[in-house]
Amino acid sequence: MYRYLILFFALLALSVSCRKGREVSVPPLQYVTRALSDTSSAAYGIISEYDDRDNSGSVTVIGPLVETAIVCETLVLSDRFDNIDGRNLPDSLPDFAGEKICAIFDIADAPYAGYLKTMNETFLRETAARCAVEAVNGRCYSHPFDHRMGTEKGKAKMLVLSSSLMSGYGYDDICSMFGAAGKRMHVVAPLQSVFRHIFRIVPEADTVGVWADVDVIASGVYGSVSAAEAKKREAVDSEAGSDAGKFECVCLSPQFTGNPAEDVKAFLDMYSNSGNKGRLDAVILDDMRWHGHIGQMNAALTELLGADTPEAAEYRSLVSEECAFISPADAMSEECYRILRSEGRFTHRIALPEAEGYLMVPAYNPNVESLDRDGCFKEDYKYNRAPGSETETTRLIPADVRYLPPCAETPDSTASIIYKSLFHVYQ
Repeated sequence: MYRYLILFFALLALSVSCRKGREVSVPPLQYVTRALSDTSSAAYGIISEYDDRDNSGSVTVIGPLVETAIVCETLVLSDRFDNIDGRNLPDSLPDFAGEKICAIFDIADAPYAGYLKTMNETFLRETAARCAVEAVNGRCYSHPFDHRMGTEKGKAKMLVLSSSLMSGYGYDDICSMFGAAGKRMHVVAPLQSVFRHIFRIVPEADTVGVWADVDVIASGVYGSVSAAEAKKREAVDSEAGSDAGKFECVCLSPQFTGNPAEDVKAFLDMYSNSGNKGRLDAVILDDMRWHGHIGQMNAALTELLGADTPEAAEYRSLVSEECAFISPADAMSEECYRILRSEGRFTHRIALPEAEGYLMVPAYNPNVESLDRDGCFKEDYKYNRAPGSETETTRLIPADVRYLPPCAETPDSTASIIYKSLFHVYQ
């Protein structure tokens, strides 16, 4: 216990969080402090007993329903590398062959933008830490009304956050928590992964566009994470004797129509009209719902820039030759593969990837006023829960369609995405 505490408080002394490019101190979470020091807490027991040398664990994806399903589907179907020598070349064998891809769909706490609107970002950080602890727990509840955690579940060997907001607010807490406990745990997250991917393929990138929802932009997470990752790149470049120069992240939110040609123009037009002068080296398509459009949008971008017209010449002046639209889901899949391969953590089982799912749902609460008619938290209760409380408001259970929130069967509904587009994860 004393070793955990010494490591924990040493990390806290060095811990800072960058919001919109400015460094500000972030107080430690009461939940994390208790998980590392209170031997009577459930979280302490789960973390202390976790075996980080066990390669049989799962790649566990945590976050909102749709985003998590899309990231899981990307991992299950990924074929970007040669599994023999690791070259960036498809080999008709899934990159994660033999691995178990586990989804923790956070039905109870998502969507996360509400915590920002009530200025309760600390609870969002705590939500990320709680989900991470449940991911390495070997047991879960059987249903929301269960009072005994008697159902066995697999443990995670790697954590993947599917939400930009959870990534921006909870990433550091999860890393610090496991690090302070002396446990090896790689945490892969959309914001961190996508900037690392861009700096790897375009080492001298100095201007990156972000297409994101207004709530994500307003949160400032892209400003803080891009600044932190750019500093890491500058440190590496400085050691190598080169200067990467300044870095700028431009966040915009045009309406997404699903028409690749029109959407590409819409983003570039908004970028130009905003008075930006730098040439874009990449554009991050933050919203996971549009992950499947990346290929079409890059084809549309190539066609637009290749036209022999004055309009095309104007668009070419806005982008570099390397510019492309990038999906965080692809970047995370790539980072997961590189980590597992470099550290020898693949299971090496001869099998196709497996997928399994769990739901984070509201715990049964006699105070029914906190729940709506569908069994979901009422917004006023959900977004105003006090961080640091020892009261359990959520429970992790095996995935069961009976506990999914109701959805209208429309082309853009959650049900449509889960049952039709993401059939591998659903199966």
